[in-house]
Amino acid sequence: MRHSLPYTLLLISSLLLLLACGTRTTHSSSPKAPTVADEGGCALGDSWLSDQILQISHTPEHRIANAELSLGNSQLSTRIDLFVDQSEGMMISARPLPFIEALRIYVLPDHVALYDMMHDAKVTITYSELSEQLAAEVSYTLLRDLLLGQPTYLADSEYSVEKGSLEVSLHSPKGKPWVANYLVNAQCQLGAIRIASTDQSQKGYLQGRYSYQSGSSKAIATQLLVSTPRKRLSMQLKYSKSKVLSPAQLRERITEPRDGYKTMTLDELLRLL
Repeated sequence: MRHSLPYTLLLISSLLLLLACGTRTTHSSSPKAPTVADEGGCALGDSWLSDQILQISHTPEHRIANAELSLGNSQLSTRIDLFVDQSEGMMISARPLPFIEALRIYVLPDHVALYDMMHDAKVTITYSELSEQLAAEVSYTLLRDLLLGQPTYLADSEYSVEKGSLEVSLHSPKGKPWVANYLVNAQCQLGAIRIASTDQSQKGYLQGRYSYQSGSSKAIATQLLVSTPRKRLSMQLKYSKSKVLSPAQLRERITEPRDGYKTMTLDELLRLL
């Protein structure tokens, strides 16, 4: 089975997104005392970060995003449809052309399923298998929160505040260092979150960025960027609009097809790439 370059980009970027979601925090020391956020006198208390992140709520909805995928000198633009039910699961659909669906990813509480719509094939991966492949603990809650720009797993981490930004040190189970930087806007609201590996030897680091709507009463994720400079691979999602769905409509979207797809293993999928 051979994939064209644009379709291979979709599959690689899907795995990149899961890899970016595979980082986890551990407490390296006791929390630092927050200081003044910027010269305008924005004083942030101990619960500021938790309040900002946890207030990002999502009703059952259909979100539409434009995705820009890059691999070396090759680029692909595609539409992404994201169907969200925080407790029941999510479905991500990639459409390079309006009437052609190339890929579906079901992120469900007990597993992740990738559907190759062009070749009627599927791969089902449990979270324990995914954690083993990525050498990092991965869960449904972690993937959901990061895909939606609501990284609640950072809310209890150590952080410090200085001149409009917050910074937190993260470590993966293997001890690989990561840094998260929280940018605060003039209204003392969350403007952006940047997460990057500090291991930049040979430019082999992974970085991600969430951008949030400025001036709103709640932080609304508008953009997600994930990139690996060493492999010259990047993916950018720009959310354009969303609409609320009824429970029945959403249930239909996040339910996997019962038949018609041949089952592959994760190793078989990786060999395709």
